[in-house]
Amino acid sequence: MIPDEVTMIDHDAFNGANIQSVSLPHHLQNIGYRAFKSNRLEHVEFKGDIPATLGVSIFCQNNLTTSTIQVLKGTLTTYQKAMGGIIFK
Repeated sequence: MIPDEVTMIDHDAFNGANIQSVSLPHHLQNIGYRAFKSNRLEHVEFKGDIPATLGVSIFCQNNLTTSTIQVLKGTLTTYQKAMGGIIFK
């Protein structure tokens, strides 16, 4: 788990870290490019009501087509716009 006081996740911070689940804190403002590349993510939870600024390919080489991405109620449209290529159901 990433502590709530974290506001930035650097480029490649968790690249190849074999992570299956991540909860991103409320105050997160920036996620660097490829921050979560090459993991085994099955669940991603965004706790903030406003999406962080997202770097390129933050979740590349993960199987997000079968993963759960959880956002706060009422923020779905905002996250869909911010994450462009990821389909939310």
